[in-house]
Amino acid sequence: MRSVEVSDKTIEAAKEAALEQLGVPEDRVQFEVLRSPDTAAGLPSGAEYVIRATIAEDADSPEGTSMTDKASPAQTDGFPEAPQISDRDSRLQQIAERACQLTTDIIGLMGAADGKVTLTGTTDREIALDISTENAGMIIGRHGDTLDALQLIVAIGANKGFIEGARVILDTEGYRSRHVESLQDMARSYADRAREKDQELVIEGLNAYERRIIHMTLRDDPDVETYSEGDGNDRVLVISPTATAS
Repeated sequence: MRSVEVSDKTIEAAKEAALEQLGVPEDRVQFEVLRSPDTAAGLPSGAEYVIRATIAEDADSPEGTSMTDKASPAQTDGFPEAPQISDRDSRLQQIAERACQLTTDIIGLMGAADGKVTLTGTTDREIALDISTENAGMIIGRHGDTLDALQLIVAIGANKGFIEGARVILDTEGYRSRHVESLQDMARSYADRAREKDQELVIEGLNAYERRIIHMTLRDDPDVETYSEGDGNDRVLVISPTATAS
């Protein structure tokens, strides 16, 4: 059974790190919350989420609390109970409404009072919002850092109180899709160089999401392999030629 356990300050960050390590699409992975500061009493301030990610085809009902299960009474002692919503669409609608309102409020405080937030799509696990504003550059920030930070804040606020949450994706002016295309182009360029030079190449400064995009882009290339090494901010992605590339 192939699985990994990961901890981080948010579930989404932990999931991204786990997906990078497993190297498979999210729809093939079963996630479980092993420890949650929102649903377990007695944890110290600043405690992190701990999740287990298992490739679905290998899963054998492991221990822990499934991210799609409701919390037991013991899990909510000392904390506000999550809204009792049995209908998936109602849950997603409430999270989406929260996310839209939070995003509107925050970008207004940032100086983008003209901003309009639109729900562009939902799935079982994801809510996509688009921000239309004349201040898109400010919202995106340097290398997308401001947009990423805004997305994290909105996701935490919108999912608060729900045992079964949803990923929140914020975009503006098509930045996310352009960024993915840029990462894919970079991955192919590095792969070509690794083949031509017959040597490993290291890419620094990527977050877990960006590394996963590169892993997925090159996963079917028989001439190179990719892996990550290092910890925290020092973690790097390596593209290495395989024996078949020689």
